[in-house]
Amino acid sequence: MMNIFYFLIISSILFFSGCVKQKQITVTNSMQVKTIEKNSKPVWISNPNYKGYNGVVGYAEKQRNKKLQKKIALITAKARLSAQLNIHVESIVTLYSSSKDNTQEVHSSSHQTSSNHIQNVIVKDEYIDKDGALYLWLITK
Repeated sequence: MMNIFYFLIISSILFFSGCVKQKQITVTNSMQVKTIEKNSKPVWISNPNYKGYNGVVGYAEKQRNKKLQKKIALITAKARLSAQLNIHVESIVTLYSSSKDNTQEVHSSSHQTSSNHIQNVIVKDEYIDKDGALYLWLITK
């Protein structure tokens, strides 16, 4: 069952990805997390260009591995930004999962290439909803 779940995650990531030449996208993480009223989402989720920023939103469903969840949200945000800028990105995320004696180990590796170099991109904010889904707001300076 978990293999199907991971397959769906990988498929959705690859769906948002293109493929071409090799170059790298750099992201500087300088987050400014804001206080959100209970039961409301930040404006930037529905309006990524909020306050005049050129932005996109990355999304990842709840994961036990928070680092992996953030990586998935970042990859989806980069793919959306690349699509806006007509840059093709190829992303491959490989998940390895094993379970033994009621414990589960998950390992991941990722590789991402791009046809152009995007500079001055930062994670401006992040939000975790009540279901544990992570939203990242990526903006260009």
